[in-house]
Amino acid sequence: MRLSFPRKIASVEAIFRGSKMVCYDVCMPLIYSITLVYGVQFAVTHALLEYFSLYWRYSWIDVPMHILGGVFLMLIVGSFTVMRVLSRRFIDTPLFVVLMVGVLLVWEVFGIWRYGGLKPDFWTDSTVDLICGVIGLGIGYYLVRALRFTEITSNKT
Repeated sequence: MRLSFPRKIASVEAIFRGSKMVCYDVCMPLIYSITLVYGVQFAVTHALLEYFSLYWRYSWIDVPMHILGGVFLMLIVGSFTVMRVLSRRFIDTPLFVVLMVGVLLVWEVFGIWRYGGLKPDFWTDSTVDLICGVIGLGIGYYLVRALRFTEITSNKT
């Protein structure tokens, strides 16, 4: 499925009475637009949670953010496969799973470095974060596969 705008038209007065506008044909795969919108929302939410110290006030907020982060990571990878930066078959290999779990581990190490060391409940918190990240990666994986299937079937018509 592709999002597209109308082909270039000199005047669309018939559609928009009295206004003149020029439209260009721009086809953007659906996964790009979803990744862009989702990424901006995720970044703004994370920035607001950091700014207002809500991660420390409400410890449960960390769980959905790790799930959403895993989904966002997979959407980025899915966009890379559409751009042909990564092979579509690479997502289905065990090496890819190891790479994604490695990214989650690096993120946890970054969190330790960024926030000044280990917390008293480090092992519990990190384990829950990693499990939620893997759940997010799984959800994102199936979302990317569904979008890829939609993309393939819409290109055949």
